[in-house]
Amino acid sequence: MGGWGYDRFSRTFARAGDRFTWRSVGFEQTEQHPVVNVSWNDAIAFCEWLTREDGTRQFRLPTEAEWEYACRAGTASRYSWGDSAESLIGKENIADQSLAHVLAPGVGQINMIRQAAPWDDHQPFSARVGSLQPNRFGLSDMHGNVCEWVEDWFEETRFLSDGASASPAAESEKVFRGGSWGYGPANSRSASRHHFAPSDRWCNLGFRVVCEERQ
Repeated sequence: MGGWGYDRFSRTFARAGDRFTWRSVGFEQTEQHPVVNVSWNDAIAFCEWLTREDGTRQFRLPTEAEWEYACRAGTASRYSWGDSAESLIGKENIADQSLAHVLAPGVGQINMIRQAAPWDDHQPFSARVGSLQPNRFGLSDMHGNVCEWVEDWFEETRFLSDGASASPAAESEKVFRGGSWGYGPANSRSASRHHFAPSDRWCNLGFRVVCEERQ
C-alpha cells in the first residue's frame, strides 16, 4: 500500500492512499513486467520468504559493488553499450519522447520531460522483463526499465565492496541503482547512484535478486 502511480485523466503521477500498489500502477502491469511499488523492506521480506520456500539456496539483494559489476559487464564506459546516450537506443528502456508525450507539463513532471531522450521507443512505461538486448553478462534492463534496490545504506562520497556502511550516522536511506523508464540518459549511467528511505515505494523502482548455493 501507499505507492505511486500514473493517473491517466490528469496525466500526472500521484500517491493516493491504497489506490496504487504493486498490483496496480496505472499502466500495464502483467506477470511479465518487473514488480514496482515495493520498498526496500518489501524486497528484503521477499528474499527471506523465497529462501525459506526454496530450502536449498539463499536469495538476497546484491551489494552496490556487485550491482555495478553486473551492470558494467566488463566495460569502463558510461554505459555497458558505450559512452554515447545513443548507444542505449533499442537496448534499454529509459525516459524518452514516448514518456514525455503522456505527461502533462507541470510541477513534478517538468523535470522528467526535460531529461527525456530525444528518441521515441513507443514504450512510455515499463517493458516486459528480458524483452530488450542483454549485456555481455546476459543481463537485461540494467540501465533502464526500472531502478533496483541494493543492500547498501547510502553514503555520499563512496560505496563499500562489502555492502556495509562506514558510518552509523549515514544509515538513513538505502541505495538503488540503474536507470528506468522515468530517468533520462544522465541518470542511467553505470555509475549513477540514487537513494530513498527503506519504506519508500515508487512506480519505477523494483529489485532483482542474487541467488547463492548455501554453504
